[in-house]
Parts: sequence; C-alpha cells; structure tokens
Amino acid sequence: MRHLFILLCVVWSFTFAQDTQITILHSNDCHGHVLPFDIAGQQKVGGISPRMTYIKKIREKLTTKKQHLLLLDAGDLNTGDPFSDMLKGEPAVRIMNKMRYDAMAVGNHEFDLRLEDLLQQQKLAKFPYLSANVVYKDTQKLIFPPYIIIQKGDIKIGIFGMTTDDTPIVSTYGNDSRLQFLKHEVVIPKMIRELRPQVDFLIGVFHISLHQVVHLCKQFPGMDIVIGGHSHIITPEPIKVGKTLIAEAGSYGLLMGKFDLTFRNKKLVKWKHRNVGINLKSPIMSRGSNKVAVHASQKILDLDKEVEKIFQPYRQKVGKLLDEPLGVATKNFKRGRRHSPQSSTIGNLISDALRERTRADIALHNVGGIRADILKGNITYRDVKRVLPFSNSLYIYTLKGKDVLKILQMMADFDPTTGRFFEVSGLKFHINRGKIHDVFVGKKKLEKEKTYTLAVNSFIAQGGDGFSVFKELSQKVDTSFLLCDVLCDYIRERKIISPDRTARFTWKTSGR
Repeated sequence: MRHLFILLCVVWSFTFAQDTQITILHSNDCHGHVLPFDIAGQQKVGGISPRMTYIKKIREKLTTKKQHLLLLDAGDLNTGDPFSDMLKGEPAVRIMNKMRYDAMAVGNHEFDLRLEDLLQQQKLAKFPYLSANVVYKDTQKLIFPPYIIIQKGDIKIGIFGMTTDDTPIVSTYGNDSRLQFLKHEVVIPKMIRELRPQVDFLIGVFHISLHQVVHLCKQFPGMDIVIGGHSHIITPEPIKVGKTLIAEAGSYGLLMGKFDLTFRNKKLVKWKHRNVGINLKSPIMSRGSNKVAVHASQKILDLDKEVEKIFQPYRQKVGKLLDEPLGVATKNFKRGRRHSPQSSTIGNLISDALRERTRADIALHNVGGIRADILKGNITYRDVKRVLPFSNSLYIYTLKGKDVLKILQMMADFDPTTGRFFEVSGLKFHINRGKIHDVFVGKKKLEKEKTYTLAVNSFIAQGGDGFSVFKELSQKVDTSFLLCDVLCDYIRERKIISPDRTARFTWKTSGR
C-alpha cells in the first residue's frame, strides 16, 4: 500500500509539473492616446505610462512564479491624438519597445502615414508589425511579416496578423496604387493550413470588425484565440465560436484584456479572461446593455518614471510644432452669427476639408463646434486648434437620400436661435417655415432612394445637439481622423487659402 501511495504521488507530481501557465495581455486601437485623458465623468484615465506600470507588475509577478507573458496589440497605433500624430507615433513605438510587446497587427490607420513613413516607423519597432494580407500590387510580395512562431515554456505558439481589407477607403494613404489588401477569406485559411501543423497553439491578431471576425471564425475553424481590433468594442467576456475564443479590448488604451491560460501536455485545459481598466474611476458598461464590460480600477496606477523620461524631449518638441506655419489666409475666415442660421466662410472651409478627406458626397459640421475665427495672415497649428479644440473624430455614413432629408428636417424643426444647425459641403437647400425645399447634392437634385455617403463629426454621430437621428443609422465607420488634423492638412496642401462666401443654404422663419 505504501509503495502504491508513493507511486501515485510521483505520477501526480509529474502531471502537475507538465502544466504551463501563459498570460496574454492585449490592447488595440490606442490611436496615439499615450497621455492620460478625460472621458465623461472621469479625469486622467488611460495613458501609456500607467499601462507600463501595470505591465511591469504583471511581468514581475509571472517571472517570480516561472510563468510566461505574451504581449499583443491588434493595431491602429496611429491617428487620434495631436501629441502622437504630430510625432508620427514615435513615442508610442519607443515605449512599446520598452514594454517588450511580442507583436502588433497592422491596422488601417497605420496607413494614415505614407508608406515610406510607415516602413520607417516599423524599423523603429523592436517587435514585428504583422499582416498576412497586405502586398505590393505589382509583385504580390508581402510588405510585412505574415506571422511569427514563438516559444513560451514548452508551448510553441503561432501568431499571424490580418488587416481589414477595406483599408483603402478608411485610411489616408491606404489607396496608394502600390498597395493591395487581399481578401480575408482567401488568406486566413492559407495561414491556418500553413501554421497549424507547426504549432501547439494558434492565435490570430486581427484588425477586422468584430462581426466579420465572428463570421470568419465560423467559416474557418482552426484558430485557438483571436485578439480583435477595429470595432472599438469591449467584449465583456470572450465570444466563443466553436473552439475559438475572440476578445477585443475597446480603444484608446482605457484597458487591457487579460487571458490566463493553463496548458497540460501541450493542450489548453483551462482559461479565464478579464478586462483590466487603466485608472478607471468608474466602470464602463457594455455597448447596448446594462452589463459591466470593465470594472473600475481597484488601484490607481502610478506614472512610470522610465516612460516619463522618454516623454520629456517630445513635450518640448511639440511646443515648437504647435507654432508650425501651415499656410496663409488672404482674408479673415469668420464665423457667422450662431443664433442666425447662415453659411459662414470658416464653416465652408471646415466642411469642405471634411468632405475632401473622406471623399464623401456630403459633409456636415455643427456650428457650435467652431470656437474661433482664422484671421488674415499666417496660420499655425495652434490657430487651427483654437478653431477646433475638441478631440472629435470623423464618421462616414452610408445612407439613402430620404435619410438625408430626415436629418435636414430635424435641423429645421429645431429653434434656429439655439444654434443647432450645420455648416455644409456638397449640399444646397432651402428651409422655409420649417419645411425643406430644393435639396441638391453636388449639381443634381437629391433622390430619396439613391445611396449617398455623408461625413460628420463624432459628437453629432453620437446624437450631440439633439440629432438623435444619427444614432438610428447603422451603416457608419469611425475613421478616427481628428477634425483639427484634417483641417491642418487641408490648409497645408493649399498653402494659400481664400474665403468661399457661397450661401449654401437659406433659412426663412417668417410665419412660423
């Protein structure tokens, strides 16, 4: 009996010794938000410095226990914060190097940099930018590594990256004629066939909208985990499709997703996942439900001294960049009277810039979001920031002509003295006694059943100024282009700008 007991202990000890613990920390869609920022009801949340503090603590804890860390990002490092955008994402890449990221998927907004600048950014990174579906059009040669195989303990892990194939229409330079974005349905099964025989565990790091990822996982089983990005969604718990677990960690570095995985004999036997807020003072609820997606932070994370030292020269440099000359205004660009609906020269300038950047048929911008004039003479980034001080991004809607009429009718129904009306581009119309007349898109009369594209800022897209109609429209894309940067680029490209005094709409209120 004693010998049997010893034998059982030996067997139990041997089995236990085979367990390998791996933690995956994942982020996505940080969009240049390296500094802490404010959200509704909360101040100084997120930020790459407290994120570094969190990662260091986790890494130290795992090392002590002889466990393993895998650090992944699902893309869109670029575009969304002036500090980072002006520096072409350099601070974020340098700090991610210090964090020791293992890999990052290439997101569509990586292509807000010109290809040459993106490749230069990639060289700065000490971790691979992964994409299995971005190629040079003429040679079909991959621009980025498609995958890596990495050893964590006794577990061989394959990680491959995917970039959304609609990047040409949701990025600044994704429509570069040298580039081609191969279809997800073509590349993913090839990657699974190539990697599955070589590895114990297969991870996809996909910058593809979540609903597409779910569909692709149903179509192509064989991946163990997919780390998602692009939709800016927080999955309260991973979505399970067959044997595949899918998780996405919101946006802007407000949180990190955390998988804790247990392997026995090279097979996954146990897992758990949670979302970890980065200095969140209150919980964030799941979109469209009363379920908590990420709880408030249990402890406020300190700023990391190493990161703060890296930031210091960039802060000094940005001060100089704010005074960068963009162009020259031949005359003043003035706001109209906010309580008297009419087109203004600065409103025409802004809405034209939004329409050109998105290549939309129509652009709208709320008059209340224009906070200063541009005066005759030299124009700097600082001047434009005063005009558009809010960190609003740019949305593109696909909608019918009848939906455009509904938006305009809602505007006409508001009291015009409240300032709740739009500056417009690509659109002309008349409002007479609360009714919409003579609506033209470009030079053609609007057709109710025709499909149009419309650009508007994120404040309005979220129902701001009472425009709840936008929340009812489902076909929309958050481009993450900051309005301020879009206007800067528009002025910089032209060098000299002159006011367009066209009255793009008229509004008669007599008799109401």
